Amino acid sequence: HYLYFKSLGAMGISYWNLGDSKQVFKIGKSLIEYGKKHANIRSQTMGHMILGGAYNLIGNHLKVIECFKKACEVTADTMYEISAKTYIGLGYILNEQIDLAEPPLGEVVDFTKEYEWDWAGMPGQLFLGTVMIAKGNINKGFKMIDEAHQSFIREGRKYYIALTEYILGKIYSQIVEGSSS
Repeated sequence: HYLYFKSLGAMGISYWNLGDSKQVFKIGKSLIEYGKKHANIRSQTMGHMILGGAYNLIGNHLKVIECFKKACEVTADTMYEISAKTYIGLGYILNEQIDLAEPPLGEVVDFTKEYEWDWAGMPGQLFLGTVMIAKGNINKGFKMIDEAHQSFIREGRKYYIALTEYILGKIYSQIVEGSSS
């Protein structure tokens, strides 16, 4: 059971990173079905997270939030819950609900620092840094983003390197637009 759902989950994440929303939807639904059939909550949790990734690809931010919240409700595994909360925060950011993004992201960053789990912590820190900047705490926000970016570079996490650079580009663009008004 374990190898099946973990392999399928890895394929879902790969398709998510490749931008293939149809495959991501298919795999997410398969994981949920498999998890329900075999009473495997990790498979169900991963299925909801993968579905959230599919909604992320098509730009349905409310569904992103809904899917990752469902993952948190289903899971009994703290690591899965923390991973899901990272993307709940991202969903709120993308839906321009900055105040709602801060609590789950703060929890992610605190937990991952305490347990030295950078794999989930650095994306959470990237997103929380974005929230800090949006709320006017520019120095702290840029410091958090830079630390996450340097970690992604050291670890060769190309998806997150590109995402960080995209986020920084959006921030700089808004700064320039704001200063020219």
